[in-house]
Amino acid sequence: MKPASLQTTDASYRWKALFAASVLLALWLLLLPGDVLLEAKVWFASWLPYAQDLEQSNITDHTDKWVHLSLFTLLGGLATRIWWGGALFRPMMWGLFAMAVGTECLQHFIPGRGASWADLMADAAGLVVGVVFWRSLLPQYGLWVRGNE
Repeated sequence: MKPASLQTTDASYRWKALFAASVLLALWLLLLPGDVLLEAKVWFASWLPYAQDLEQSNITDHTDKWVHLSLFTLLGGLATRIWWGGALFRPMMWGLFAMAVGTECLQHFIPGRGASWADLMADAAGLVVGVVFWRSLLPQYGLWVRGNE
């Protein structure tokens, strides 16, 4: 059995690997061409019951905002889990915000995509939600609290 210090280190690497994979996933999704996203949306909707009713109800009009919010909530939560209280927390959060700005700027040059202030605001809101969620909701239930590997 490994000493506790090595177990924590192993867990820390797993969290960081999950964070890195999440950053790559977010970049991939945020920089896909518009036609590919539309094909994926149609394919996904084909598996949903009542997809036609959902489309007609206009509930899917702002799906992209929810995707932006969700991706950056995940990234903000993982960054909080890994770096909260350390010297790297603020630089990481600023780096994630820079990633949000950068992907929005790059989307201007991607066919079928466009830069959007609303998407940038959804990204920023997601970072805040991720931090607040991790710091307030999960610890009170003893879930995923830093140090309880």
